[in-house]
Amino acid sequence: GRHTRGDIAARLSECGVSTREEIVYEQKLLSLSDEADRLLKDGVPIILPLFSPRVARQFAESAYISVNLHVVAISPAVARILGSLETVETPDSVSLANAVARMAERLRRVEG
Repeated sequence: GRHTRGDIAARLSECGVSTREEIVYEQKLLSLSDEADRLLKDGVPIILPLFSPRVARQFAESAYISVNLHVVAISPAVARILGSLETVETPDSVSLANAVARMAERLRRVEG
């Protein structure tokens, strides 16, 4: 992707794996929808999975942080941007989805 971390091509080349970098996609940052903005302002409990430091920075700069916002981060790099949050054990979508489900269950118990 156009926005990456870790310079993987250079690291592979340094290890003896001849590699060249090719950008095959670009993730464009989008603004929050009006509904998402309204829900954040209303203080409705929200579980927010975050997949990248870039998106976490955008969210931190433009969103409302509240006690009703429950963030699940895919990596420590993402978690550091918004403070102490739940971070998945392995950085993949399945682990993130499972963490969101566990958080939803915990919140249901608290709310119930």
